[in-house]
Amino acid sequence: FKISTESLKICPGSAKFILYPDAIIGLKNRSQLNYFPNDSLGTESTYSFYVRIPKYWIDNAANNNVMLASCNASPDPTTGETWNNIPITEPLVQIKYHAAGGKSFFQLWQGLNTIKSYQGKIWKQVMIGQTLITKETWYKLSIRIKWSVNNDGYVYATVNDKGWTSKTPVRTMANYIPAFFKIG
Repeated sequence: FKISTESLKICPGSAKFILYPDAIIGLKNRSQLNYFPNDSLGTESTYSFYVRIPKYWIDNAANNNVMLASCNASPDPTTGETWNNIPITEPLVQIKYHAAGGKSFFQLWQGLNTIKSYQGKIWKQVMIGQTLITKETWYKLSIRIKWSVNNDGYVYATVNDKGWTSKTPVRTMANYIPAFFKIG
């Protein structure tokens, strides 16, 4: 990921960044924009961003299931957690790019890649939905979330303001500390 005046543009209420073809994806190198909205239990929030998958994007094992955006847990200081020891390091909600059978998709996921117990509750990752996309097209992706530590929260996704998932009842917070939104 390269930062330049062409790759990152910030205007009131928005930011735009471009991932160049020679950028390394995965755990080797990545960039992200974090937003800490301070949304609390019971709050309903919408997070939106624009994305385009370029035509030169190669759909192979290294570039498949790329996380585009996520909501992540924050440490709970009342239990002694810090940013260095928080047990939930995986995103609670994710939008991913996925390719299969020569087609491209956006997918919405909730939960953790590995089944884990955290504060007495079991977490596992579930795909809530997916939608077919076309490379070289700009899309406005939005996630609407009701924040909850129980299964009475929800996640709902839209592409260009059209819903592609239902309001699936899920747990969206690991603890009572507000989660943060991350693009990239």
